[in-house]
Amino acid sequence: MRLALLPSSLTLLALPALIRQRTSTIPPSSRCLRLSSLNALSPSLMDPIVQHPAISALSIDIRPRSRLKEKHKYLFDGSSSSTNNSTNNSTLSLFDELALVACTTGVVCRKELLETYAAATFIHAKFPHMKRMADLAAGHGLLSWFLLALDHFDSGNTTHTNNSNATIITNERSRPRTVVCVDRRMPQSADIIASAMIKRFPQLEPRWSYVQSDLSAIVPHPSCVLASVHACGTLTDYLIEMAIGSGTGSSPLAIVPCC
Repeated sequence: MRLALLPSSLTLLALPALIRQRTSTIPPSSRCLRLSSLNALSPSLMDPIVQHPAISALSIDIRPRSRLKEKHKYLFDGSSSSTNNSTNNSTLSLFDELALVACTTGVVCRKELLETYAAATFIHAKFPHMKRMADLAAGHGLLSWFLLALDHFDSGNTTHTNNSNATIITNERSRPRTVVCVDRRMPQSADIIASAMIKRFPQLEPRWSYVQSDLSAIVPHPSCVLASVHACGTLTDYLIEMAIGSGTGSSPLAIVPCC
């Protein structure tokens, strides 16, 4: 499913209807599963960003909020000496693959690529076995695609091409991750990114959906991770209350507040 309009209420990822409890204050005894401090996770998680030579080149070439373009693809495709020595045209890191897709779309800025990849990496590392996730206030949904890609390539999936140039997917697990994006409006950029990601990773298409709905219609569930990048203003507080106030117990929550 690419887009769904939901006028009333939304139960994340087709979960049974739940009773939602709203509270004006957060009880001390309430449990909120949250992302661990960065020190609790391996620093090597950020190596694809921190140690990527393209980062210094991008800092000179474009401003943080400038969009990546086709002309920047050489920094990630292994064709330039600016790329990592361990990277070549036949073996690219997942970060390189995702960066190439971002360059193709023309709607993703440098700052967003790096921040979203970092957030998705830590969320995936903290919740590696969670197969249901929701990207809230998703905007154009970049976080959702990165979470899907990390799960796919970290769970025994391999991709190769046969003699007829047909893509062969070997899936060594039975339950892939699914991610639903939720926002009041699906922007055109979301469709552009979706089309580019599906073209590069067609196996991810049935695992992704976008729902146009107000966040107040969401009914969380402990089996679904609630995630949001740049939760602006009071949205961070609202999502924390939502995760704690679920009628079936607290829901896993990972938030990157807005600057």
